[in-house]
Amino acid sequence: FLAAWVIFIQFIGSSGAIELLYSYQVDKAVHFLGGFVVMGVLFQLLGIGVRSSLVLLLVTAILWEVFEWLVLPDVRDLYLRNFELWRNDTVVDIIFGIVGGILAFGAYREPKLKSSISV
Repeated sequence: FLAAWVIFIQFIGSSGAIELLYSYQVDKAVHFLGGFVVMGVLFQLLGIGVRSSLVLLLVTAILWEVFEWLVLPDVRDLYLRNFELWRNDTVVDIIFGIVGGILAFGAYREPKLKSSISV
C-alpha cells in the first residue's frame, strides 16, 4: 500500500490532486492500512509475539517516515518551511500506523474460548 502511495505521489499524481489528498489527510488511511498489513505479516504470518510485533511495527513506522523524508521532496520542503507542521504530521502518521497494527492484532488473534459453568 505504502509503496503504491509513493509511486502515485512521485510519478502519477498531479500537484493539484496531491494537494487535495494531503489537505484531506488521505495519507493517514494509507499509514493505517500499512500498520494493519505490517502487524498481520509479523504476528499472523511470521508468528512473532505481540510485544515484539508492536516494537517492530513502531520501528517500521519510524523508518517509513525517514524514507518519506529522504525520497519525497514535498516532505523535505515541509520540514524546511514549517518544522512544527512536519513534526505534527509525522507523529500522527506514526500513531495511525500503530492504531492500524493494534486493530490488526485484534483481527488476527485467536479468540479465547469462554468456559461455560453448568449447574
